Amino acid sequence: MWIAGRYRGRMGLFGRVVGLTLTVALVGCDEFSADPGGADARADATLADGGSGVDAAAPDAGARPTFLGYRSAAAPKNTSLTAELPAGAAAGDVAVAVWVAAFAVNTPPTGWEVPVPQAQFGVVPTDDAVLWLGSKVVADPSEKTVFAMNAAGKQSVTILLFRGARTTQPLVNPALAVTPGSGGKVSAPGFVTQASSTAAVYVFASVGMGTFAETPPSGVAAVVSGTEFAIYRLDRLLQPGESAPPVSIVANPAQPATVAVASFGVAAAP
Repeated sequence: MWIAGRYRGRMGLFGRVVGLTLTVALVGCDEFSADPGGADARADATLADGGSGVDAAAPDAGARPTFLGYRSAAAPKNTSLTAELPAGAAAGDVAVAVWVAAFAVNTPPTGWEVPVPQAQFGVVPTDDAVLWLGSKVVADPSEKTVFAMNAAGKQSVTILLFRGARTTQPLVNPALAVTPGSGGKVSAPGFVTQASSTAAVYVFASVGMGTFAETPPSGVAAVVSGTEFAIYRLDRLLQPGESAPPVSIVANPAQPATVAVASFGVAAAP
């Protein structure tokens, strides 16, 4: 009986997140929704792709992690979601998955390195939503990953693709945190790089709590930009030993809620 009561509470949370939308905004790329039909049809799922030019100001052009692009998939009321690697993926690339789910995750995907525990956040006091990070070295560019929840609800997965990144523990000082969505700004923490050039990435996620600023802060580029989910990256590579700055964006919550934030680096191959 307790489980049934908890389940109804989570469905109540889901009812507050039906309106969450993802908007893709990346310089030089068109936003589009791919046809989810065909042999791998996914009911109520949408896909979007984006690409990027070469990262600027690399300290060493021979050793640099280059951001190639991303692929996003979202589903409004599914228990599982199948995510594909971004277009142009090749064996040896490093993929980083950012998963936002309306309920606590009960089936983490296999084959992904999970560097930090997932962050649980959302509408106070239940905090049922989850932000999850994972990385893997691409073996087969056509491979797919199934992300599954313990109940039908809204979820989205964005997979970032890097080339020239180290293949052993590619993420540098990854951190996930939960912060009150009390208005004003929310910040993703900075971190210290290691002995190689590093790309810096920042993630912000909220569920049913209001609006994020659409304009990226100075010095960062929007990868995925939306009112309740955003991924930014520093617009240059960090030199070995350089500190990545924290990044803050505006949040205007509509109700008491917590926000999940994350930051991490992707290090160059040795």
